[in-house]
Amino acid sequence: MIYRCYLLIAVVLCFSSAHADWPQWLGPNRTGISSETGVLTTWAADGPTVVWQKELGEGFSGISVADGRVYTMFSAGEDEFVICLNEETGREIWRFRTGAKFYERQGGNGPRSQPTVDGERVFVLSAEGWLAVAGRSLRWNG
Repeated sequence: MIYRCYLLIAVVLCFSSAHADWPQWLGPNRTGISSETGVLTTWAADGPTVVWQKELGEGFSGISVADGRVYTMFSAGEDEFVICLNEETGREIWRFRTGAKFYERQGGNGPRSQPTVDGERVFVLSAEGWLAVAGRSLRWNG
């Protein structure tokens, strides 16, 4: 069975640049509770409006959002990557290899962690357990 990591941003919360960041697993306070207000409780019959989507590859990474950028991890070919995308357009800003593709026949292939954004740094843990740190710009320190 092949699992693909699809990054899908949908307009659910009246999407604007004034939304709160979600820079790590379970959100800014690691409570899993969003401070957003005005959440829609019903959608149109055809669902929420898709702003953009991007097929990346295999994996189980969560998505972090901070300062107009979206971060996640995936595997493609024989490699594993962390990627940074523009929040509004989905355009790729940068990507870096974090290691070899992780294979696991019972649980599925690919990374299992979510990037954590702290100021100018992005921390990632590869599926093989390697910790890497990226600058939010194109610098890579991993």
